[in-house]
Amino acid sequence: MLQRILPTILLTGCIILALVLHFTAEPPVSTPVSNTSVIDIARKQTTIHHAITTNQTKVNTSLPIRLTIPRIKVDAPIAAMSILSTGDLEAPAGPQTVGWFRYGAYPGDNGSAVIDGHYGRWPDGQGSVFDHLNQVRIGDKIYVSNAQGDIITFVVKSVGIYNPNSNATAVFHSSGNTSHLNLITCEGVWNKRTKKYSGRLVVFTDKV
Repeated sequence: MLQRILPTILLTGCIILALVLHFTAEPPVSTPVSNTSVIDIARKQTTIHHAITTNQTKVNTSLPIRLTIPRIKVDAPIAAMSILSTGDLEAPAGPQTVGWFRYGAYPGDNGSAVIDGHYGRWPDGQGSVFDHLNQVRIGDKIYVSNAQGDIITFVVKSVGIYNPNSNATAVFHSSGNTSHLNLITCEGVWNKRTKKYSGRLVVFTDKV
């Protein structure tokens, strides 16, 4: 279920993904991408990242594999999300997995890495990984483990609520030699008719 929030990010249910926020009560299949220019920028950033990293093995082993948020007892596997042949952005398959936008920054590298996750109750009654993301507070620590065995620490700097039609470029882009991790999920009131939530919650963090 997802409509949009990036330079117009699309959202349709309850799972938000990198360039779009896809949110829905039922397991989403993909997240529509609403702004190709943003995707192009993200792809260029990824190309630069690979060019700087000359050791291909290190690139592969530095993939993020687990997200831990002690405050809300989240310990979730991370799946790398790409763009489908249809132009849609993939969405995590299950309610307890989070998705990392692979065309953006790697967590810990310069730039803004983006991870999204589902919010809300699924048809079978199971809750979602980011049901309590709104309980995260400024100063909280968030950890990302990668395949190389590193644990990267981030600290929460701010929390924002976006209208689905808001410009959310700042969620996916940052300038300067700094590292950020931004978490996205649904927020607000569920509209049974449109099958969408009224808002999008974004947690902004900086690398420690």
